[in-house]
Amino acid sequence: MADSVNVNIKQTAYTNAIDKLEQYLNELEKARDDYEAQERQIDDFWTGDAADSAKETIAKSIEQVETAAESVRQNIEALKTGQKQASSIDSEIQDEINQAKNTISRMFD
Repeated sequence: MADSVNVNIKQTAYTNAIDKLEQYLNELEKARDDYEAQERQIDDFWTGDAADSAKETIAKSIEQVETAAESVRQNIEALKTGQKQASSIDSEIQDEINQAKNTISRMFD
């Protein structure tokens, strides 16, 4: 009989996915900042209808970036919740295995 049994629900899968999504979130936040900087400069280059049109276009782009960023944030939170649940399950299974191992060990003492 093996001396020990280890259960390991791979936390690295969650960690890697969270890390990648956080990188995407950083890229989206940078894109939003870039769009906002461009929006502030419009009046330096255009006036009238051209300026209004450019502002409207950039505002739509900012909105799309913010929508995507919110989606990424929600996915990060979902993965963090999954990671916590997997860790809890891992601990529970390990406890049950240890209890079974102790019971079997007492049978042969």
